Amino acid sequence: MEQIQEYEITDTPNSSFIIVNSRRRSGKTVLVEDIVRRMKENNMIDTAILFSKTNSGLKNIPHSNRFEDIDELPKILRNVAMMNEFNKCCCKEDKFHLKMAIILDDFAVNLKDKNFSFLSELSVNGRHLSYEPLSVHIILISQSFTKIPRVVRIQADLIIFSQISSRKEQDLILDEAFYILDGSLAGRREGRDLYNKLATSDDYVFIVVEQFREGKIRSYADYIKITKADINKIQKNF
Repeated sequence: MEQIQEYEITDTPNSSFIIVNSRRRSGKTVLVEDIVRRMKENNMIDTAILFSKTNSGLKNIPHSNRFEDIDELPKILRNVAMMNEFNKCCCKEDKFHLKMAIILDDFAVNLKDKNFSFLSELSVNGRHLSYEPLSVHIILISQSFTKIPRVVRIQADLIIFSQISSRKEQDLILDEAFYILDGSLAGRREGRDLYNKLATSDDYVFIVVEQFREGKIRSYADYIKITKADINKIQKNF
């Protein structure tokens, strides 16, 4: 417990796929708003785009960058892919420079719909979509981990979650992302104990699983972090 450190936003890969999962009124939208702020302050992004059916929250994203349906997202991603291909063969001074965060909120019920099938490919190939000086961070906000396709869940670079009331949801997220060190009965018990301690360690605290970590994992601290939104620092940035 004492070894678990704060999540450092700058440890996030240049392009990433992030899942933020928690129940209603848990503070996940505020947390994402703060993640966007941190990315902006660390020059990881220069713009952010929100796709939300309710068009609520994320006040640091301007009206011009907010969409209530998903239709524009594939177009944006195709444009990024074309810029990335151009950057591979052009000279340094002619390269496209674009760093963005794309937030998908309130679309959980549709995630297994065929119209969202591109998310599976995006989660698998997300890091290859854009190389420096391009950068794209996809942030998926969901109330239900089970409604996110499995290929998306296991390929996500980061899974961020807080207290989960559903035992089914708890078991799924811990089985797929938490029990890396030891899958035995005793190891799983230890992992669940750690989850319970972290989830109740503070108000509005979130657990961060860094699935992008490579190499030997020797302790929970190698890939488990915690984070909270700094509400006092959230402001309009774009």
